Amino acid sequence: MGIIEKQATRSAIFSYLGAGLGFITIMWLSHLLTPAENGVRGLLLSYATLFAQFANLGFTSITNRFFPYFRNKDKGHHGFLFYAMIVSLLGFIICYIIFLFLKPQLIENNQAKSPLFIT
Repeated sequence: MGIIEKQATRSAIFSYLGAGLGFITIMWLSHLLTPAENGVRGLLLSYATLFAQFANLGFTSITNRFFPYFRNKDKGHHGFLFYAMIVSLLGFIICYIIFLFLKPQLIENNQAKSPLFIT
C-alpha cells in the first residue's frame, strides 16, 4: 500500500471515529440535559465555532499550502511550528478582546430566548 493510501485510510478511520464519538456524546447529553440547557449548549458551541474560525487567522490553509516547503527534520522545520503557535496565540488574543467588547451585546440578543445564557 502506498503512502497516500495509508494516509487516506488513517484519515478516514479517524474521521469516522470522531463523527461516531460526537454522535454518541450529543445523543447522551441531549437526554441528560433539559431543553433549555441543550439550547444554551448549542448556542455556546455556535459562538465557540464562530470565534475559533476567526482566531486561527487562516493559518490552517497556510500550513496545508506552505509546510511542505519548510519540512526539514534536521532544521526543526525552520521554526514553522513556532510561527504557527504565535499566529494562533495572536488570533486568540484578538478574538478574546473582540469578545469582551461584544459580550454585552451577545447577552442582550440572547437573553429573551435563553435566560440560562447569562448565569
